[in-house]
Amino acid sequence: MKKLYLLAAALLTFASCSNEEEILNDIQQNDYQRIAAIIEQGATDSRGAIDANNTFSFFDGEVIRIFVDDPDMPSYDYKYDGGFFVPIDAEIPAGTTILGAYYGGSSDEEVEHPYATGSLESNTLNIGLPQNTKFVDYPNHNVMLPLWGELNGNGLYFKHLAGVLRVNMSNLPEDYEVLAVHSSNPMSGDFVVQDITVDEPCMEGTGSGENAEGLMTIQFPATTANTTDKTLYIPLPVGTYQNIQVLVSKDDEDCAEGNYNEAITLAYWENKEVERATIYTANLDCNQKKNNLALIKSVFANGGYLTLTEDVILDEPLTVANGKTVKLNLNGFTLTTSGSSPISTYAVVSEKCDITNEGTLIIQDGTIQSENIAIMSTGNLKLDNCDVSTSSNKDNTIKVTGGTFEAEDSKLTNTATNSDGNEHYVLCIENAVAKLYESVEIRSDNMGAIYVAGNSTLSIDGGTYRAGDFYPLSIIGSTVDYTGSATFYQAPGNNVIINATAGSTLNGETLASDTSIKCISTLAELQAAFSNGGIYKLVENISLDAPLTLASGKSLNLDMSNGSLVTTVELDHIIINEGTLTLKDAVIETAKTAIWSKSGKLTLKYCGLITTTNRVNALTVTGGTLMVEGGTFMNNVSPTDGEAPEYVISLKDVTDAQIKQAEIHGNMSMGGISVDNSVLNLIEGNCIAEKFYAIYLTNASKLTYDMTNISSPMAGAHIFASEGCTVNGTLYNADESLMW
Repeated sequence: MKKLYLLAAALLTFASCSNEEEILNDIQQNDYQRIAAIIEQGATDSRGAIDANNTFSFFDGEVIRIFVDDPDMPSYDYKYDGGFFVPIDAEIPAGTTILGAYYGGSSDEEVEHPYATGSLESNTLNIGLPQNTKFVDYPNHNVMLPLWGELNGNGLYFKHLAGVLRVNMSNLPEDYEVLAVHSSNPMSGDFVVQDITVDEPCMEGTGSGENAEGLMTIQFPATTANTTDKTLYIPLPVGTYQNIQVLVSKDDEDCAEGNYNEAITLAYWENKEVERATIYTANLDCNQKKNNLALIKSVFANGGYLTLTEDVILDEPLTVANGKTVKLNLNGFTLTTSGSSPISTYAVVSEKCDITNEGTLIIQDGTIQSENIAIMSTGNLKLDNCDVSTSSNKDNTIKVTGGTFEAEDSKLTNTATNSDGNEHYVLCIENAVAKLYESVEIRSDNMGAIYVAGNSTLSIDGGTYRAGDFYPLSIIGSTVDYTGSATFYQAPGNNVIINATAGSTLNGETLASDTSIKCISTLAELQAAFSNGGIYKLVENISLDAPLTLASGKSLNLDMSNGSLVTTVELDHIIINEGTLTLKDAVIETAKTAIWSKSGKLTLKYCGLITTTNRVNALTVTGGTLMVEGGTFMNNVSPTDGEAPEYVISLKDVTDAQIKQAEIHGNMSMGGISVDNSVLNLIEGNCIAEKFYAIYLTNASKLTYDMTNISSPMAGAHIFASEGCTVNGTLYNADESLMW
């Protein structure tokens, strides 16, 4: 079995500080002031012990800010040089009262310590900790510890203000360069020491500041084969921590943004009380791997970020509690349900599940193999590049009963046989908001694919959905929108691909009755659909040798999913409509006219009608109504001199024609739209003709247009309105050629 990296942690015993002794006298020499300083030390278990020799000393270039009793010049910055602190700019004038000093800066621009810009107001010290810190290697160790220095005798005696997390890392993988500490408390931003005169001063979070975040990242030189050992010291502000998590990562920006895409969880502490100068020591040897299910369970229970480094077999369920956020990077590995240990039942329903999410759960980059329901979620669940499967015939692979659900670049399957004959689905969505992206695949050889109920909302932005029994998509009183790139494969012997109850809303249309959308993949099925009516989805391109006719009184809604109709022989018309015909995402390319709507109602949504070899209308409407939304209408025939005017769209005796956001293009031999005794409303879009008028109005026709580009550069005018026609409310009493 593969395993996780584990960072073992031991809390060292807290002991009393050593006696504070008077230190060296200040020395006046060479016209500048040198100030001696030491840091509290102690025995092995003392709060002052830092390195292997139980000492913590300053290194050249480190900076302190010395506060003095002078309102005009309240502080001076000094840097450590040759065993003393010396002034960076101005020295402290003789006789000035020193109030104390704050350590937390460096003159080395590559080193970013706690803010050296702390301020002292009365006895209150205001300081800050950065969220992102860059470290270089010091001679012995790296230091990032806020300290307060008190004047004791004739020098400064420094005490720790925060707890200390000492992380010893060995045998790190190459290219790792960031350590991140994530916690339930603020670890960066604004902090305060309420009273620096007390014996044990300590810093506390104020809860203010734009960077008051439960995150601190430390960037160190990238590890190589020869530099894989690191020791870092991190301040832990005083407080009670519900959790403290340590990670290492390759990417500084990801850590700073909380993404942790390349992160490995090293350690996790729960319920830690951090006091001033308490030292936690965590040791990591990446050559020693242990399968630490306790770490996984702790992250799920308390929130945090976890990256697998080996395959993991669960021995009991995992739960993300309400209000917690967990990001699980499977990192290419597999999380599997144990066959030997039963998974306890979910608290709300009787089904068994492996992962229960009541908070926010993000899973990416790997595989989950379940013997039960893999995930049940009432919170916010997101899958990114995941393969999730179950082998139970009575369970969903994923069941979402509230909150939100998103899946991208992911595959959900159920591989079991359906032995009980009841209706089961791979993905169940109830009382939730869900979105499936283009690269999603949901399939079963013996079940349905998606079940949506309980007033849910589902957006399907592409993907493939395959049923072995029942339906690829079943909708019970919910709202579903799907794009033309979504592909549904029906179960064998059942050509219904979408089944929806009355009151459900499908692609913006509320269904008045129970509705089944059937699949069409053959010419015979397409001809039967035009004969009988109904709602269908085309899943294969089809070639015709005779026109398709929808008779009066019949209603047909055909989603062609950007599929095409082509002809094997030259036909005057591909489709003839006398009933109620709705076409969506259709591509019809033909030598002559694509559609002739003789009467009834024609609705075209995002269709492309293209005439290739004859100077005829791509669309002819001779009665009834026309509704067009989006799409492209073109005639590609080359021009011939002396030809009579022809138009891409011809309207005659149409009581209501509305064309919205469409592209109408008559090439060098065509006009745009001919309107004869009809009413046309153009909304947005483009109507462009090359040879004749963009719009030609006759016999008392009426035209309104709004935000539409209408042009015909070669015709000399854009619109022709004969006597008695109306354009945008203006009645013309004589023939007029209109241009702008």
